[in-house]
Amino acid sequence: MADKVERQSAHIAVRGAVNAGLLRVGTGFTHVSQKPRAQAAADDLHPVSLVIVRITAYGRDLDQLPEGMTGELHLSGTGFEAVVDGTFLSD
Repeated sequence: MADKVERQSAHIAVRGAVNAGLLRVGTGFTHVSQKPRAQAAADDLHPVSLVIVRITAYGRDLDQLPEGMTGELHLSGTGFEAVVDGTFLSD
């Protein structure tokens, strides 16, 4: 879930915890919602095309972020306007 979203010139930075799975640089997201994917109805999902271009946590760049860990994802692509504080990202 995106606890905090910062818009930057060429991308957005999303701070939050990984709810499920492992995120890697290059991972893409195709939908965002204000509910977790498992609880979201079709009309809750907003289409996006976002890719992780950088991951940071604890002042370091990482290649991946495991489930339960908090970090910052730097995303590029389209659909930034749908990503706000409290948003869930999904594929």
